[in-house]
Amino acid sequence: MKFYDCRPVWVEIDRDAIIQNVNEIKRHIGSQKEIIGVIKGDAYGHGVVEVARNIISAGVKYLAVATVEEGIELREHQIKAPVLILGYTGGLQVRKAIDHNLIMTVYLKEAAEDISKYALEKSKLAKVHIKVNTGMNRIGILPEKSLEFTKFLKSLRGIKIEGVFTHFASAAQKDKTDAYKQYKIFIEVVESIKKIIENPLLIHAANSGATMDMPYTHFDAVRPGRLIYGLYPYPEVKKSLLLKPALSVRAKIIQINRVRAGEGVGYEGIFKSKQDTFTATLPLGFTDGIVSRRTVNQISVILKGLKRPVVAVCADMCMINVGPDLEEISIGDVVTLLGEQDNLIIPIENIAEVSKQSIGGVLSHLSRRLPRIYSKNGNPYLIKDPFEKYIALDSFI
Repeated sequence: MKFYDCRPVWVEIDRDAIIQNVNEIKRHIGSQKEIIGVIKGDAYGHGVVEVARNIISAGVKYLAVATVEEGIELREHQIKAPVLILGYTGGLQVRKAIDHNLIMTVYLKEAAEDISKYALEKSKLAKVHIKVNTGMNRIGILPEKSLEFTKFLKSLRGIKIEGVFTHFASAAQKDKTDAYKQYKIFIEVVESIKKIIENPLLIHAANSGATMDMPYTHFDAVRPGRLIYGLYPYPEVKKSLLLKPALSVRAKIIQINRVRAGEGVGYEGIFKSKQDTFTATLPLGFTDGIVSRRTVNQISVILKGLKRPVVAVCADMCMINVGPDLEEISIGDVVTLLGEQDNLIIPIENIAEVSKQSIGGVLSHLSRRLPRIYSKNGNPYLIKDPFEKYIALDSFI
């Protein structure tokens, strides 16, 4: 890959893969259903703004994030599509959400009152979705209280009830018993709510697992997250979509060391070779994600057509064992830590297993200080440099 004026370790995002994955979801759910693209957590490490632009261009009409701040970031980049905040919004954050035309999840009377009050203050109509707790037991109104809550919500001025949703706890498991129980509870709640709400409602429940494996839960829209990025949610899900992973992590060798037998590499000499060998240093460490002390000698990278083990990890660098023969390996050679190179693949599932994380956990730990390089038709077209935003405070509240 051509060298760019940025740190010599980067995340590559394949725009074409994202578009293909969205098209696969659309094919699977049919033209009558909408997609609510879940792009929380910086789009699972893929970079929220550019992912939003790409999936919107592919026909995704709704976006979903976890926090108000994530929604504001989209608005600051002129993304005007409807954005649903999946998590709690209350207090002063209500004001931010309404000011930026974000849709809020509601399940608490106090928060709903705050929304109504500020919406009237600003002469706006705040859109909300009711979250029903059907068994995840995270957030949401209980089914037996949902009708009373909906009536209360309807009585408040300045609020439009636009949707109703729930979240499945185990839709990706082969055994759908629990997920089906949640589904049955949800449809009963929805039918009750529909009797007292005049305007059409957007009903949604299917996360990635249910999108693939539970077509009767698709309702008006599905809410996939990792499917968009080419990642199957769990091994037990029937792979009914042809997905392509969109993300790779690569680095360039910044140092090559000859290490004598018995000599230590890394802190506490964590690696000691029984014979003379060479190690190569990469400019990526545990503060960047992927590698950690837990993964030492458990994960490998691809270099010159071979998989080489990561033998030592520091905060900002790690070392790989190249072996006793350099084989024309040089400083500046590209190494793949996640993804495909030289017809070999390092799948994210391997990294998740040895690091004892979920796939989403691996992606969420990819530091934002890693540059993101976006490509289409095999050619890079955009670099997202790391950045920080600082806000001066006149006083602390």
